[in-house]
Amino acid sequence: MVEGNQKLSISSVARAAGVTPGLIHNTYPAVAERIRNLMGKSVRAQRDSKHQALMKEKELNKALRGRTACFLRS
Repeated sequence: MVEGNQKLSISSVARAAGVTPGLIHNTYPAVAERIRNLMGKSVRAQRDSKHQALMKEKELNKALRGRTACFLRS
């Protein structure tokens, strides 16, 4: 699909096929997801990673709000 020294990406596949990356994303979402899976960047993995980071930040914010509330009461 792509040359041996070229990185696998939706853009590189589109370039090799002579189409735009948008065409792959919009017309062939299953192909785009398969490329992402081959790259190790599936939508589900990205979503889960972002969700974990969000939960970590929420816990940090909760702790900081608690410390701030104690400081303001003193």
